[in-house]
Amino acid sequence: MNHAPLLWPRLLAFVVFLIGVNLLSGYVAITFDYPSLFNVNASFGEYALPLPFTWALAHWPTMLIYGIPLLYHTSPEQKLVFYYRLYCAVTFCLLMLELDAKIPFLLFPKVDAVIGLVLSLALVPPTRTANPILFPVVCLAIVAILSTSGYFAYDYWQHRTPELRTTTYADGNLELTAININKVLHEMRIEMDLKTRLDSEESCALGQQAAEKVKQDYPFDNEYRKIIEVWFNPANQDVPENSGKPYPLGEISLNDAHRDPDGKLACYLSYKK
Repeated sequence: MNHAPLLWPRLLAFVVFLIGVNLLSGYVAITFDYPSLFNVNASFGEYALPLPFTWALAHWPTMLIYGIPLLYHTSPEQKLVFYYRLYCAVTFCLLMLELDAKIPFLLFPKVDAVIGLVLSLALVPPTRTANPILFPVVCLAIVAILSTSGYFAYDYWQHRTPELRTTTYADGNLELTAININKVLHEMRIEMDLKTRLDSEESCALGQQAAEKVKQDYPFDNEYRKIIEVWFNPANQDVPENSGKPYPLGEISLNDAHRDPDGKLACYLSYKK
């Protein structure tokens, strides 16, 4: 006994499409610095809320063109489904050619095409018999997406910013205040405050002790450059440069490649004159 396809999954897909394309448009716009109507940095709402006085008002035509066909998806064999997916793929590839131009009203069809194609495949999944070519392509794409997502999730977890545990070093003369991870530059930068004014040689000697201990307390990816940035705050101290403003004394490298022949880590610290 044949049953007509249920309407509610298509309505749900249409609603998800409307919400998804608007949220993704706002995210892409602020991530890639798309222009604003008001000569300032574009806000999320200017591209995510299709209201007057925003670029998103221009989203309505493409949002409906790409969204309404989802209401008519009924089976994998349907010609409409085939042509809709082909249209989404072709228009997305063509519009990607202007990615660097950052033309506001061309952002929306790119986003609509991606979300529309994904929802089309979810709403009417391809079958081995009806779509002998598309079926393995989609399976491979799913495996690739899951593998890539897993890799980035593991990479994010492995290179997350360490939580500060031990903060006092060199008998209380150095205090660890922050750890910053730069995943683009592959750099781990550690900020420490020198609590007492010492001469440069003594400061470096204490820095050496602290550096070795920091390496043990906060192990990290050996492919990352690790640097301790030492700061000094002359406020409330009887020192010549007492301006009340902290300033950096210099850096101590935690990288074994920067050790001198005696095995000491590279240290460059100097006070203001």
